[in-house]
Amino acid sequence: MKENTLNYITYGMYVLTFKENDKIGGCIINTFSQVTSQDEVITINLNKNNYSNEVIKRTKKFAINIISENIDRNIIANFGFRSSRDTDKFQDVNYFLEDDNN
Repeated sequence: MKENTLNYITYGMYVLTFKENDKIGGCIINTFSQVTSQDEVITINLNKNNYSNEVIKRTKKFAINIISENIDRNIIANFGFRSSRDTDKFQDVNYFLEDDNN
């Protein structure tokens, strides 16, 4: 995690994303908070039946993307109302992947 990233966390909505092998996906979450400032411990909540939850349990990795108040509502619909299990949610989304092993 980059230094001072936790300073940008507020109540809001986030896109939680994952990558497993060559598949990327994600979902909308609204529960993401800092637990401690030392060792950068955070908490997130996902439905236990959510495909993103299954992948994160296997890979132990995910990314949190802070959604701007000015986000295109289609992004929320895309990541919030369909499953990554059977949908490529990134098909029409501009994105980049960053590998941060810290």
